[in-house]
Amino acid sequence: MECMEYNYAETFDVRQHACRVTRDLWPQMERDILLGFADFVTDEKVNPKGAVPHDAGSPEKDPFFSYDQYGHDYIRYYHHGDWPTPWSEFSPKLIQQSFACWKATGDKTFLKEVYPALIHTYRYQKSTDTDGDGLSEMNSSEYLKNKFFNAVLWLGALECMQEITHELGNTAMASEVDADLKLARASTEREFWDEKLGYYKFNETNSAIMAD
Repeated sequence: MECMEYNYAETFDVRQHACRVTRDLWPQMERDILLGFADFVTDEKVNPKGAVPHDAGSPEKDPFFSYDQYGHDYIRYYHHGDWPTPWSEFSPKLIQQSFACWKATGDKTFLKEVYPALIHTYRYQKSTDTDGDGLSEMNSSEYLKNKFFNAVLWLGALECMQEITHELGNTAMASEVDADLKLARASTEREFWDEKLGYYKFNETNSAIMAD
């Protein structure tokens, strides 16, 4: 948990910042956490979209059996919203964290076990691209108009998927990922690179930047 006041287990956006510590010091723990989230993603009865949930639950409820407690709480307290929590960074981060775990440990059994969830959530992320440029239009947590943030995370995730699909010999999937990566790279350069000023336009209305 991040803290007692925010008592959700393994909040997935934030664990990206510290997962290297778990991966290096307790690789079996990192492996098990990611496989737990893979189970959430492939839970067709509860989560048919293949979205990665915000968290693994809360000790106030039944963690791991009642996951994405943040989403349930948000709907209960504010009477609106979507479930699981529809934030743009979750699917790319599951792909990136799973890739990093495999590369650090060389555990191909883990890679094969997590792979169906990666494909499922990869397809979900693609469905959130509503204008056909290969990049999600979803918001990320409370940070609005964050499409450059989405682009950077998605490019990293697609590069991970590229290597994973080649490693597992899924040539059809590898070709699809290659095409998606080509489109996403071109869109990122076209939409965000400012040739005159020489930097990427991360957000026109907010001076903050999420640099995951």
